[in-house]
Amino acid sequence: MHPLLSIIQQQRRATSGGGYRIVAGEFNGRLWYYDGNWTEVRPAGDVNKQWAFCKFDKQGSGAMIAGVKNGRVYHSSDWGANWSEMDTLPGELIDRDWRDGAIDGSKMVLAEMGGKVYCYGWNGAYWEISDLESGNYQCVDLFGNQILAGEYPGRLWLTDFSTGPQEVDNNGAQDRNWKSVSINGSAMAAAVYGGRLFLHIDGGWGEQQPRGNTNSFWQKVVIQDDQTAIAAALYTSVYSFDGERNWIDENPSAGASSAYYTCALSGNYMVAGTQQRLYKNENGWAETQPNGDVNIYWICSDMIQVE
Repeated sequence: MHPLLSIIQQQRRATSGGGYRIVAGEFNGRLWYYDGNWTEVRPAGDVNKQWAFCKFDKQGSGAMIAGVKNGRVYHSSDWGANWSEMDTLPGELIDRDWRDGAIDGSKMVLAEMGGKVYCYGWNGAYWEISDLESGNYQCVDLFGNQILAGEYPGRLWLTDFSTGPQEVDNNGAQDRNWKSVSINGSAMAAAVYGGRLFLHIDGGWGEQQPRGNTNSFWQKVVIQDDQTAIAAALYTSVYSFDGERNWIDENPSAGASSAYYTCALSGNYMVAGTQQRLYKNENGWAETQPNGDVNIYWICSDMIQVE
């Protein structure tokens, strides 16, 4: 690592403060919650599930949502202590190919592969279909009234109920495999599987090159409203982008060969998961073991900072 980046990284870790909570899901297994100790939470009961996403309310209310690929979506209002299954249309408790979701205060959004983007809380306490056309929605995120959604393959869209959908033309209008998106205030991020990483900062989109001028199999990207970000690249590493516009190779597994599938960021805390192990960063990366010293395929995660 460049000496300047090492200094920046040390300073950033030293200013963490506060505490954090984590939720992490297995590819074909269980869902886990961390508040200083790991506990298993069971939205769907004592069964293994192919968790597609797990998210905290961005406002820190204690609400959470978790979705199952080719399954159901579940909601908790009390940090995972109790869960209820959600019907995205009245009386419609059926399996869908859920891929992503988000919650921000009283609003929620869900993305369905080969289907629609569903919204909750815009016009009352019920679900409705967004104004986006049907598509292969792989990723979605929410901030206030704005929804950022990506198709796989397809286009990247930004929409709210007042302006309608607008295609995000950040590098030429063409279909791409949008794998992950994130929106927080005016800051946005989008990652292409087998392509490039893009950030919307300083009022516009720009291609990023954490690994140099090369395509990567990006799995996850998260951006904060202070324009710091984290991104996971399959077969390589996890990279963070700080407020000084520097990319840092976080190397959570300390050089061990790893296939990274998920990562999350809140304040200065981070979490990252591979096809085998889960790592968290307080003032340095260390392995954490929700289910003991065994290999687990970690597919989704989220993190939130609390007082």
